[in-house]
Amino acid sequence: MNYNSPTFPLYPQSEPFVRNFLTHHQQAVQNCYNPRQITNAYGIDTTLKATGIRIALIEAFYHPNLQNDLDVFSDTFSLARTTVTVKGSLEQYSDPRWAIETATDVQWAHALAPDAKLEVYCAASTKYPDLFQAVAAASSDGADIISMSFGSEEFTTQQSYEEIFKSSDSVFVCASGDTGGQVFFPSSSPYVVSVGGTNLSISASGARLGQEIAWENSGGGPSMYNQIPAYQKIFGDLPSLSGNMRATPDVSFFSVPRPGYAVYFTDKGNLSKWICVGGTSVAAPCIASIIALSIANGYSNKKSYPEFLYTLAGRTEYNKNQNSFHDITEGNNTVYEARVGYDLCTGLGTPKQIFNRNSAFG
Repeated sequence: MNYNSPTFPLYPQSEPFVRNFLTHHQQAVQNCYNPRQITNAYGIDTTLKATGIRIALIEAFYHPNLQNDLDVFSDTFSLARTTVTVKGSLEQYSDPRWAIETATDVQWAHALAPDAKLEVYCAASTKYPDLFQAVAAASSDGADIISMSFGSEEFTTQQSYEEIFKSSDSVFVCASGDTGGQVFFPSSSPYVVSVGGTNLSISASGARLGQEIAWENSGGGPSMYNQIPAYQKIFGDLPSLSGNMRATPDVSFFSVPRPGYAVYFTDKGNLSKWICVGGTSVAAPCIASIIALSIANGYSNKKSYPEFLYTLAGRTEYNKNQNSFHDITEGNNTVYEARVGYDLCTGLGTPKQIFNRNSAFG
């Protein structure tokens, strides 16, 4: 899909598959993945806490039913309730696509890191100046991790927005996009963790069924404008793979909308329903929560987080006995093929056995 102007990033990156479930909770949770399945599939230790860690979620517009939706989601899946702090443009206006995005980001960030403090920063529009005003506000307020589920095709002046990333102590996480093999900004910034998508079949208990593969719609590839950062330049054959440009994504997470993630959503007309949502826009807040757990439990700090991921994988080459990531070696994003080691559709892979001392983020 083409965009008329880089100042109008498209969210979602492509029209998402949003399926309307029955409003009956039990029927809803039987049709798509729930928090227990995802935490089990990725080895997330649910006894660990992210207390004191602040995750900021950048959204456009305001979702007036956000807290109610989170409460229902939490009660349904036996998660502790939490209060979301909402800042920014708080007009009583809800764009349906963005309202679904906001509900999704909040519910799944909470699902994987229930003790983290969630903060939503509402931009007044989907224009870059407004979105990055929200990013700057979150950074200025001291958010530990800032998750962004938006983007556009790259453009020549995109580096001007990166000053916020460069001058901040926050960790920035961004979806790589839902248009296979294309590169989006801000995912292509070397100062953010770019998150791609995979496909994974999971049993009712969360056991992995078969091999995790690349998602055909996952964004990824070399940037048109950003040069390769130092942490990628020394990593195996990545420079030749990307033509010495910034390569995306860095890591990946389950993103396929069928079966997708269970999300509870109430529109501005107060019609409530369970829906099934997928895309790298869900993968980004999930990775943000995993990072929150890693920081809170002393497995990492916030300094140079993209570089830290490559250090985990082997620093200069992909470790053959890989303890930190599931290496995704099958599938493609319609342009690039998955392969052994780093690739341009799944990056370093997906987090593996998180928080065992000898594995991911350990």
